[in-house]
Amino acid sequence: MAFIYDIQDRVNKKKPGPRADLANSLTGVLIRFREEEIAFTADLEAMFHQVKVLPKDADALRFLWWSGRLNDPPDEYQMLVHIFGATSSPCCANKAVHQTADDNEEQFDPEVTRTVCRNFYVDNVLKAVPNEGRAIWLAQQLIELMKKGGFHLTKFSSKSRKFLAMLPEKEQANPKLNLDLDDLPIGRALGLHWDTNSDTFQFKVIPTSKPPTTRHPFHYIKIPRWFTCSLSAAIADIQLHYFSDTSKYGYVAVAYLRFVDDRGRVYCMFVIGKMRNAPLKQWSIPRLDLQAAAVCTRLHLMIMDELDLSINSATFWTDSMTVLQYVTNEKRRYKPFTEIHEASSPEQWRHVPTSLNPADEGSRGTDIHALKTKCRWLFGPKFLVLPEDQWPVKKIGKIPDDDKEVEVEKHVTFIMRGSGLDQLLRRYSSWLKLPTLVAWLMRFMAYIANKNGPLKSARISIPQMRKSTEEIVQMVQRQYFSEEIDCLTDGRQVKGHSKLSNLSPVLIEGRIRHAPIPFDAIHLMILPRDHPVSTFIVRHYHEYLGHAGRAHILTTLRQRFWLLQPRTLVRQVLQKCVSCRKRKEAPMQQLMADLPKERLIPFQPPSTYTGEHFFGPFHVKRGRSTEKVYGCLFTCFTSCAVYIEHVSSLETDSFIQDLRRFISNRGHPKEIWSYNATNFAGAEKEIRQSLCDWNQDELNKHLRKDEISCYLCPRIEWKFQLLTTSHMSGIWERLIRSVRKMMKAVLGDPNTFVGLETLRKSSPNRPLTPVSDDPSDYEPLTPSHFLLQRQNFALPPGCFEHEDLYRRKQCRRAQFLADCFWKRWIREYIPTLQQRQKWIREKDNLKIGDVVVVVDNNSS
Repeated sequence: MAFIYDIQDRVNKKKPGPRADLANSLTGVLIRFREEEIAFTADLEAMFHQVKVLPKDADALRFLWWSGRLNDPPDEYQMLVHIFGATSSPCCANKAVHQTADDNEEQFDPEVTRTVCRNFYVDNVLKAVPNEGRAIWLAQQLIELMKKGGFHLTKFSSKSRKFLAMLPEKEQANPKLNLDLDDLPIGRALGLHWDTNSDTFQFKVIPTSKPPTTRHPFHYIKIPRWFTCSLSAAIADIQLHYFSDTSKYGYVAVAYLRFVDDRGRVYCMFVIGKMRNAPLKQWSIPRLDLQAAAVCTRLHLMIMDELDLSINSATFWTDSMTVLQYVTNEKRRYKPFTEIHEASSPEQWRHVPTSLNPADEGSRGTDIHALKTKCRWLFGPKFLVLPEDQWPVKKIGKIPDDDKEVEVEKHVTFIMRGSGLDQLLRRYSSWLKLPTLVAWLMRFMAYIANKNGPLKSARISIPQMRKSTEEIVQMVQRQYFSEEIDCLTDGRQVKGHSKLSNLSPVLIEGRIRHAPIPFDAIHLMILPRDHPVSTFIVRHYHEYLGHAGRAHILTTLRQRFWLLQPRTLVRQVLQKCVSCRKRKEAPMQQLMADLPKERLIPFQPPSTYTGEHFFGPFHVKRGRSTEKVYGCLFTCFTSCAVYIEHVSSLETDSFIQDLRRFISNRGHPKEIWSYNATNFAGAEKEIRQSLCDWNQDELNKHLRKDEISCYLCPRIEWKFQLLTTSHMSGIWERLIRSVRKMMKAVLGDPNTFVGLETLRKSSPNRPLTPVSDDPSDYEPLTPSHFLLQRQNFALPPGCFEHEDLYRRKQCRRAQFLADCFWKRWIREYIPTLQQRQKWIREKDNLKIGDVVVVVDNNSS
């Protein structure tokens, strides 16, 4: 009893995907099985059950099992190995077998691993080798290789009794067989009956005239398994021959191998045949002949890919002159059979008379008793045994003109009427050049008309330019408004569906003709929107007016021209203007990044994480001279507290002095963030690397011991950012803007720096949280709440309650207030940083090859 599992994908039942079972072609394995004398077959025992399922996929193989008792619930089982009936099982099992061969290819001969990859069809192996010794060695190697992957290769069958005798009885397909007395049984080779005694394939044929009975047994057709079973000498030449034929029932293609040995003997053997029924929709016989020829070429590609023998040549035979005419034709095309030309050349095609064509048996049928003898269907036509100069030859004619299968070539000719203006527009794209050129042409025509009279001037005058412009406009109007011009010429009104019906065109009866304004302003020249001349004019006025906007361009255009749908045209011209796009295009933006963790760490002293930057310069008067000074801003990442110092220069020494004053006032920072400027990088180098090389006497003279140890302390980590990444330094860039605003309001005169202390006192009082109108609410958090509690942060945290606010111990009261500030900082200030004020959408990054405009004054 065997268990069969029905595993179906209910989701993809209607749309099955392509099978990827990694299995070899069944036809290819059978063809290679016929190449050598000694053949054997074997089977992998329980192949699917030797391959385990991944634990994450094992739940897909759960099933219920009913024990037969109505009162008991069904049992739930889970398969841990691949099973029969699952679509994935053949693919996974074949992958395991191939992986076994790949992992052990260094330990085995290449022929062994090649046999696994080329001669296995799922769990069956079919292999043919030249002699018995090679077969015994290869079988033993295959058994050892499969053991490496946990597989058991068994059920060997062969025509060689010596081969079977060298294997253990339990590994044979018929272990009870007496190799000395019994006949070898008829085995199965991928569905074919293989008679190992005669080494032939047998096919069971049922007569259609009478039903099968014991008095009318089945007929068997035998085909030799080995291609060259009748040749004993070495093979000198191997050829492939294909034959095709057609009837009203269908079309057939059959392939043969032709062997020539060293002694000149010739032997032909059937390889494969294909038959296709004629379609229900009636086709012509020439078309069916072409289909049969196409099947021949497909067989040729398949055999050349699967066969391991060295083929010297291939010939295609057909009894249809139509096919030969189509194949050898190179001028006239035929309908969809280009694959014949792709897989073969005209020199490979030959004609065979119908009486000698073996494919005729397949297309028209033959008697069963004829197949039991040495017929041409199984062994090829008799003329293939003869020398090549005795093969049939027939001259190929030309294809008739009225053949139905010839593809008719249709040629369509378009007649386009062009004007001289169209030729000018293809050469010139500027409104300044076009009227000038037309003016020169008009002057030349006038010169010819006056019989080569003298030229009045060597330059184009303004009236001539005006006349050429009017001529260009008239040519455009004749192209687009020919119907309207004909109506006005005949004295009729313009039709109502015309775009010019509401304009009183061609200088007649406009509504403002009585206005005391210039003639050109009343009677404007009408132009269509979708003409190159209109585009040239709009582009000219756009550039002439200094790349003005849409309203300015329209106002100027209306002084001389009337464009239909002018706003659309002006908008298109502005969108395509490269200069305007460079000037107005917004810089590329990307989604704002998350805040660095240094800005969100609570319970840290002020200025633990500090950012600093220079701003200025400011011109300060000292006596009668004016000097440049700069501001140096330090800001705390956590509390946004600001410390400002003024410096006389941007040199490293000046910044080190400012850093010393900052540390003296605000304490020792853990990290300092800044741009990678030369003064900051120089300061970091001086402090961390070169301080020990300074003159110790001068060092002790200007600095205290605690300051020296502070500078030499390696705990200060300096983090630099690129100079062009101002969007990553918003915390101090925004504070610098606030400081500049306060300086303008407080100091008044930008040439003095006496109010710097006022800025130091007012900047810590900036609110960090929203100001409430409710008098019972807490006052808003400011940097001062964190700066004033500085000295208590270094003590152990402890546990502080609300009662500590009213106790006499000031330290506990101060610590409780500090905890309140930090809790409010977490509860009220941190949530305000959650929302992105700008750069809220994620966009595609730039790729190599994109055209960009760099927004940088220092870029060239």
